[in-house]
Amino acid sequence: MNISIQINGVDAILILLVLLLVIGGVVFWFIRYKRKVDDFISPKFGFLGKPLTYVLVIATFGILGSIGLSTYLSYTPSIDDRTSADTFEKVDIMYSKIENTKTGVRVNLAAVIRNIKDKKYDISWTIDSDKYKDLALFEADVSKDNPSNLVVILKEGTYQVNATVVSGDLTIKKYLEIEVK
Repeated sequence: MNISIQINGVDAILILLVLLLVIGGVVFWFIRYKRKVDDFISPKFGFLGKPLTYVLVIATFGILGSIGLSTYLSYTPSIDDRTSADTFEKVDIMYSKIENTKTGVRVNLAAVIRNIKDKKYDISWTIDSDKYKDLALFEADVSKDNPSNLVVILKEGTYQVNATVVSGDLTIKKYLEIEVK
């Protein structure tokens, strides 16, 4: 038995075009499906296209740095005021002109220590100006009963007065600029 199929030219071209469209559609679908599978398989984490590990390392250093900086700033003591176990210590420098003498002006300097209680303090004074360089004076065993009282004769001018109060492990520094006329 012989079977013969006869297709004229226009029908053959149409069949060929349909076959090409079907094959092209299958190839297009396969490529699109493969891209979807590749996108699904690839990980979807990161930050702005960067691997997430870099972001985590930078965040860790930022957190540790801010904790360290805040710890350092919170534990830096003030120079003027310190807290001891049971009292709050504060020092003020007071000065007053007593009288004019032939050699200069007699000035009274005193370190007023708040909440002095029964402690004894030593006070180291330094006085600086254009005329005096590192004039150092010392008061020992300053207490409630023996308050600070330093009398010096200075020439007219501006002076930088530093008082360092020491008692055991407690050290308090105070600075004052005075003008003697």
